[in-house]
Amino acid sequence: MHSFDTSSNAAHLRSGELVAVKVQRPGMAPLLTLDALLFHMIGGQMKRFAKARKDLLVAVNEIVRHMFDEIDYILEGKNAERFATLYSHGSSGVNSEASTSIKVPKVYWNYTCKTILTLEWIDGIKLTDAERISKANLNRKRMIDEGLYCSLRQLLEEGFFHADPHPGNLVATEGGSLAYFDFGMMGDIPRHYRVGLIQMLVHYVNRDSLGLANDFHSLGFVPEGTDLLAVADALRFSFGDVRRQSNDFQGVMNHLYDVMYEFSFSLPPDYALVIRALGSLEGTAKALDPEFKVIESAYPFVIGRLLADPSPDMRKILRELLICDDGSIRWNRLERLVHA
Repeated sequence: MHSFDTSSNAAHLRSGELVAVKVQRPGMAPLLTLDALLFHMIGGQMKRFAKARKDLLVAVNEIVRHMFDEIDYILEGKNAERFATLYSHGSSGVNSEASTSIKVPKVYWNYTCKTILTLEWIDGIKLTDAERISKANLNRKRMIDEGLYCSLRQLLEEGFFHADPHPGNLVATEGGSLAYFDFGMMGDIPRHYRVGLIQMLVHYVNRDSLGLANDFHSLGFVPEGTDLLAVADALRFSFGDVRRQSNDFQGVMNHLYDVMYEFSFSLPPDYALVIRALGSLEGTAKALDPEFKVIESAYPFVIGRLLADPSPDMRKILRELLICDDGSIRWNRLERLVHA
């Protein structure tokens, strides 16, 4: 397979601004077309096997679409501007202090085309450079909190999200802001999937395996006719393994993948990107704090969303969280909510 080879160079515009110029390697489109054909050939062969996923070619098509999206620098520039509008300086409807902690480079459209992207130059420190971060007296916990807040807003509020927030795509500025780069791989999930993600997280944190199985069914992840009690039993066993071993995101997903394979789960393409984004987010945060766990850290944000959002679907999730079928209050969960 061919890598997305680019070269990024610093340059000065005639007006004096320092910019980063991203230049695509010549001939990438024909090479990716060959890769796409190869993917389809492999996918077609794999569908002959009984255990192969029924939606395999759908997944292949999504991979191919994202491959071509990543070499369209006009699209990447538009993604960067949309991301900046939603999450960067002065974003409407969000806490102003939090919104100013995220930086996105400005796009210089007069010097941008499909194979050349010209962006504002932003100086920063790699998140993996512990020595420079220490010397700059940057608050690691604050940066983690701000990055987590921004990512959860992307996934749970707006739906437009950076699908690859690994340490190479974020830097810390000397002022303590986080700067995002590389907007070639983005996801966009509709509201009902965002609500479903909140519901799944609540059910997972509360070890409600049957509730989680029902979430998977209502979102169309499992085929019609699947025994949801059997799915719940498998999830319950998986939860036990996670508690005994690791509760980080990758550890959770490694156990869930076994359940997904056993019951022929079919994930919508953008949910696969959500998984990628959460995994990358946790990996990035661990560069600053090795003990960081994205699921536990996200729970207070989710609870805040449930308490602040008056919409019927959010009220329903909150009721399920706190009230039993017989109308009694789940005091242990209420206590956990208060301390979240």
